[in-house]
Amino acid sequence: RVHGESSGGDLKIEGMAAIESVIKNQDVLIVEDIIDTGNTMSQLVKLFRTYEPRSLTVASLLVKRTPKSNGFRPDICGFEVPDKFLVGYCLDYNDMFRDITHICVLSKSAIAKFKN
Repeated sequence: RVHGESSGGDLKIEGMAAIESVIKNQDVLIVEDIIDTGNTMSQLVKLFRTYEPRSLTVASLLVKRTPKSNGFRPDICGFEVPDKFLVGYCLDYNDMFRDITHICVLSKSAIAKFKN
């Protein structure tokens, strides 16, 4: 489990001790829903590499085109998307909109309406 959603914040990863010995000399695939700045994934990849997997591949359904990006690019990318707040298809805002069967941009008025 990864904590530290704000860009540039500290990253706290729980449960790595349980998989440390499992990924050594194995082919590892990290699957992500969306890569925003790339900060979290960069740190996660760096940590995984210390456990010496045979290979490490990152796949992400979405990659945001944002000036805040640190330049991290997944090995496999489904779609590049604009720097907007996206919801649906398991992407949520305050635990809402996750069950929408498509991905859409959440408007500023909707963000304000559903903030709490």
